Amino acid sequence: MKQLTIHEELELLKQEVELLREQKKENQELKKDALQQEQEKVEEEIKKITEKTTKFVNAIKEGEEEVEESLVSIYNEVKKEYKNLSPATAVLLFALGTMFGKSLSK
Repeated sequence: MKQLTIHEELELLKQEVELLREQKKENQELKKDALQQEQEKVEEEIKKITEKTTKFVNAIKEGEEEVEESLVSIYNEVKKEYKNLSPATAVLLFALGTMFGKSLSK
């Protein structure tokens, strides 16, 4: 085994330190790239979820509008029928409603 002088050993250690620094720098770059790719994946997932949520909210709003239109049409029909209702029929319906209510409470 060859005896190394202090200067030669020092030079070898400097080379090894430089090699380790380069490896550390490469590892940091790889980690940075991996982190960036992961962040891009997360951002894509967020976009997909946002789009799905937006579609769902829009569908709910459309459903609300349809329900509101249906209720308005039902209200208008009941109002029209009420205006055309004779007083005797109104009293009869009231009496039937009262009897039905009493039978439910028993």
